[in-house]
Amino acid sequence: MTTRTTPRLDGARLLFAVVVLVHLAVLYLPDPPSAGVGLLPYGDLVVHALVFGAVVWTARLARLPVVPIVLLLVAHAGLSEAVQHTLLPGRGGEISDVVADLVGVVIGLVLPLARRTP
Repeated sequence: MTTRTTPRLDGARLLFAVVVLVHLAVLYLPDPPSAGVGLLPYGDLVVHALVFGAVVWTARLARLPVVPIVLLLVAHAGLSEAVQHTLLPGRGGEISDVVADLVGVVIGLVLPLARRTP
């Protein structure tokens, strides 16, 4: 059985894939590019919230099953910090980053809903 897609849906799925790759790069590169994060107060936390929120938001755009993705991201929030702390030289795992990750997941869930209400 084949599923019909539209160019818009295909584009949303491609965007989701790119966002997931960026998400993984930000979390697991030994020395990720900072892109001026140090200039912004709590810039690291903002980036954490953005990369987790973007995954959820683009998953919704791509009409992917959100519940499994959210559950995976919630688990990944803690796991990624543990990996950073134990396996990546120069990186550290922090509870505040986990909290920012979870805030990003919530924002990614709520943002599309807020857009629909008049």
